[in-house]
Amino acid sequence: PELLKVLKDLEEARSQKRVMEVGKALSSLNIEAETLFVQERLIKATAISGLLPLSSSLMDGLLKKGCVPSDIAYTALCKSLRQARRLTQLNELLHRLGETAKTTQINTIAFNTYLAALCDTVTKQDPQRRRNLKMEDIGQLEKARSYLTPGKAFKCFRVTPDESSYATVLHAAASVGNRGMVNDLWNEMRQEDIIPNRYAYNALMKAICAEGPDYDDEAIDLLEQMRKNPFLQPDRYTIDLALLPIVRVQGVERVK
Repeated sequence: PELLKVLKDLEEARSQKRVMEVGKALSSLNIEAETLFVQERLIKATAISGLLPLSSSLMDGLLKKGCVPSDIAYTALCKSLRQARRLTQLNELLHRLGETAKTTQINTIAFNTYLAALCDTVTKQDPQRRRNLKMEDIGQLEKARSYLTPGKAFKCFRVTPDESSYATVLHAAASVGNRGMVNDLWNEMRQEDIIPNRYAYNALMKAICAEGPDYDDEAIDLLEQMRKNPFLQPDRYTIDLALLPIVRVQGVERVK
């Protein structure tokens, strides 16, 4: 009953001060004596509320016992660590999850959250600042890209990259105009028999269009590939990117 009351207080907390007060009350309880189901929900609730030390402590306790909590628990913690920019802690969590899982794979959402956190250093900046990125920012992008090297993500975290993994890093590479990285990732994705989603296509389109008029035909060909695929129709972002190449090659009438 006391735990339920504290959880209700956490749900109803409307200020950071109140959240911290409830967090202190939670810390005083013998949470480790609760069932796995309850602890998993507590990890999620405290992560979402911003009580990262408590959420991480609960996660640490389960992992030390050789127990991997459900996806809802560790993905919530991963997302909160990303928001707090705790990249080292996020990396360590994924490593420990992979080591503890042993025979099962970690949910790809957790891995993709880490990739997105690494890419935030470039995608969250305005276009003007991207022209003068620091070596540290570029290093984070290259680190994200390295985890897509075939077999590395599984070796490090017991996870297999999916189309969203590639799309995340493709978008970041295209945002900084790294056409070489975009091409390498695109080819690698196809070699791994991963079907690109719309976001991956849009990233490739962005990289192509940034190359200028000499690549207009390539951009138009890519747009036609998307149009011919009933499961991969262009969205507004695709059209916005391809609009200028279409006008330059086919004229304004074609756009109409």
